[in-house]
Amino acid sequence: MQRLLRARRIRRWRLLGGVGLVLAGYAALAVSPDTPSHWLVPRVALGFGLLFGGAALVLPVLLTTLTTRDD
Repeated sequence: MQRLLRARRIRRWRLLGGVGLVLAGYAALAVSPDTPSHWLVPRVALGFGLLFGGAALVLPVLLTTLTTRDD
């Protein structure tokens, strides 16, 4: 029972952390037109890195949840 609760807690934190990273990635990609050009490439790279990192945390949790049954 303890292992099941611990696994659920870990899945929940991975899901929340991944969604947070995805949201931070979208926020970093929201570049205003008056952004200086020397900040544009690092900000876009950071945004895509956060998006991919968030997806790497969220997708395994979602796929595991969708493909396993709790009987």
